Amino acid sequence: MRLFSTITVLFCLLVSSISAQEEVIYNNEFDTYGTFGSNVLCKSEIKNGKLYLNSNRALLAASNSTVKQEIIINTKRNFKIETSIAIEYLGESKYFGLIIFGPSGSGVYNNTLEVYTGTSGFVSEYNSLKKHSLSDFKSLPFKNKKIGEPYFLKVEKIGSIYRYYIDDALIYETDKIEIHDNYIGFDLDGKGQSISVDYLRIKYLSGDYDPDKALPDEKVFTAKINGLYSEGKKEEAIKYASDLLKKAPTNTTL
Repeated sequence: MRLFSTITVLFCLLVSSISAQEEVIYNNEFDTYGTFGSNVLCKSEIKNGKLYLNSNRALLAASNSTVKQEIIINTKRNFKIETSIAIEYLGESKYFGLIIFGPSGSGVYNNTLEVYTGTSGFVSEYNSLKKHSLSDFKSLPFKNKKIGEPYFLKVEKIGSIYRYYIDDALIYETDKIEIHDNYIGFDLDGKGQSISVDYLRIKYLSGDYDPDKALPDEKVFTAKINGLYSEGKKEEAIKYASDLLKKAPTNTTL
């Protein structure tokens, strides 16, 4: 456990060393009370440090299964959007996801990074003519998580390239994206599913930000190390941390 603590401390130091490359423009830890978005048909409530969506397990039509809020982002700059989403009740549902640059309202015409059946990730997009397209399905690094166990979703825009990640695995990248409007939020399969969101963070990135040297969210890192240790994979945990240290812009070694 002492080695685990050392690894965690080193990681936190590395995170602080690259914080100058990031400028927070929106950070919602859902640590108050209230709601998110304006879709009255999909119940939204903030409590116990999380945002809960459709906690009453209602059956929702596709046009009523999104919850979004207007958040202005200067898309000429580099930025990243991060969130943590867990299934609270699955029902017969198969997917949930993070919406970026959707229109107002609760319709389905959004750009969405989706987790599908707990095993795959993909990106769902609509263009200005409402023509729908899907990226290839990519296998997730951590499959079939338990109820309440989070998936970490991230979208980064560096230069002209948008990259979509789930649990730090690259799902899709493109230099073409339809920006419908300034609404960011979440969607869920309407078959009685309920999800919780731990946070939603948006940051501008500096012009010299290098995605190849980026570190995962601290919660992603901790979950990975905890998982490896609980499985008795000490050497694999050390290698994972060492590889991150090699990427980071410091002279720190493990």
